[in-house]
Amino acid sequence: MIGYQFFLQKVLTATAVTVTVGFGSISGAIAQSLTGGGATFPEPLYRRYFREYQEETTDVKLKYSAIGSGGGIRRFLNQSVDFGASNVIPTPVERNSMKRGLLMVPTAGGSLAVVYNLQGITTDVKLSRDTLGKIFSGQISNWKQVNSRLPNRKIQVVVHSGSSGTSFIFTKYLNEITNGRIRASRKPNWGFKVFSSVPGNGPVASEVKRIDGAIGYVPASYAKQLNLPMARLENQAGRYVKPTVDQANKALANVQFNDDFTIENIDDPEE
Repeated sequence: MIGYQFFLQKVLTATAVTVTVGFGSISGAIAQSLTGGGATFPEPLYRRYFREYQEETTDVKLKYSAIGSGGGIRRFLNQSVDFGASNVIPTPVERNSMKRGLLMVPTAGGSLAVVYNLQGITTDVKLSRDTLGKIFSGQISNWKQVNSRLPNRKIQVVVHSGSSGTSFIFTKYLNEITNGRIRASRKPNWGFKVFSSVPGNGPVASEVKRIDGAIGYVPASYAKQLNLPMARLENQAGRYVKPTVDQANKALANVQFNDDFTIENIDDPEE
């Protein structure tokens, strides 16, 4: 599962500025502080960008609040931030409501991981496409149903609350591998009672780490920070792979951008 990050920048204040180039084209007439908010997916990368930029200059103060993709779009709409970040493209209605204009620039790409917590299990857990879809639709509720060698332990599903770009990316993938049985949504209706619903990638990762038997979905970077096991997922070729940098690069290698910097679907790699 691949997520692509977009940076929403007010055209009237700083055209063509992206976080990847360190705000290098901001004119001297611009206010000496920039406030942003949005997706938690790229937050670790943004923190590094801002830190490196401010090691070179103290002229511009930068602040970013990781409040989720939906929150970033809402704050950009009500003009309470200078920029926002989202894992999903604003809808036509949202775009038409952005009175001061909109410029979208891709700033980060990465993979989502299905993370789990099974105390006493040291081998990798493999999840077929069918099994993954059934876990997140409530049809499989015990780890013994996943593999007879796994413990007889209830699966505790942890999901994102609120309007989440991470949820959209994940459910879009589930939609594809379940032939449309699970609908892609920023705020999914899972159709069953999940164990826990918490806001943001960090809290989801922490909740999975806290609960024996838990399963959830977060960017691979968050899984690595907490040393969470990442499931091996079945790809189109029937191989079971982890969301490594190499696998993410395979998926992103053939991305083509539209004129407005949006992208079409990123296909699941066959290998």
